[in-house]
Amino acid sequence: MDKRFYTFIIAPHATARLRKFRVPRFVVIGTLITSFIGIISIVVMTSTYVRMVTKTFDYNAIRNQKEALQVENMNLQLATTQLNEKFAMIEALAKKLSVTSGLDRQALKPNAGGVGGLNEPTSQMLNLNSAKQDPSVLELQLRRLDQYYLEKTNQMAAMPNLWPVQGYITGGFGLREDPLGEGGEFHAGVDISTRYGNKVLAPSDGLVIFAEPREGYGNVIVIDHGFGITTRYGHLSAFNVKEGQRVHRGDVIGFVGSTGRSTGAHLHYEIRLHDNPVNPKRYMKG
Repeated sequence: MDKRFYTFIIAPHATARLRKFRVPRFVVIGTLITSFIGIISIVVMTSTYVRMVTKTFDYNAIRNQKEALQVENMNLQLATTQLNEKFAMIEALAKKLSVTSGLDRQALKPNAGGVGGLNEPTSQMLNLNSAKQDPSVLELQLRRLDQYYLEKTNQMAAMPNLWPVQGYITGGFGLREDPLGEGGEFHAGVDISTRYGNKVLAPSDGLVIFAEPREGYGNVIVIDHGFGITTRYGHLSAFNVKEGQRVHRGDVIGFVGSTGRSTGAHLHYEIRLHDNPVNPKRYMKG
């Protein structure tokens, strides 16, 4: 037997004629080696391709993540810049409010006593240095300042500093001779002489708590302005408001008359603080 060749027999089917092929040994061995090398190469190439594809996906994912982080960082920087601008604006506004309110920083210091008779909402310090570190501190302090301005606004609205009627003061506040000749008396307000029927105005915002005749006063209106302040208007000829009605500065509440203990047309005007009469001249402007 010649070992230099391999004989291959092919039988197409059971009855067909057999076919033989002789292939040199070196060809068969070369083909096997080439096939083995080809298979190994395919496996290596496939593995390399898979790793390359995987790396490409990883690279794309990392690149997308990097771009997202860059966008997020830009947005964060923009938000930080806007926040700093808002803090600067609020800080400037707070400083301006503190100055215009006439309060120094110590007068607004937390847990400190009031200065100049200021009440609790105004005895809080606007500590801007702490606010920079904690925005909630700034919010709390601005709320306190807002409360202070709200209270001061209400106090100003309640202050009866408008003349209730145009005229001349003919009867002052304090001890005086009774104009009806019945000896001395304490006059709890001022008498403003003016024409009969002239309009009587509310000197500030308030609530009408009394509007009817009363002995001595005649037709009288009492307005509660809050903060313990009340005003009285006596000897009216007629009312223009009723009990329970809220009035504002300058509203017409009644008309000058001479009802009650009166010698002629005038307005008896009182200001009371916690029901204690005070001199209206302290509040009346002009």
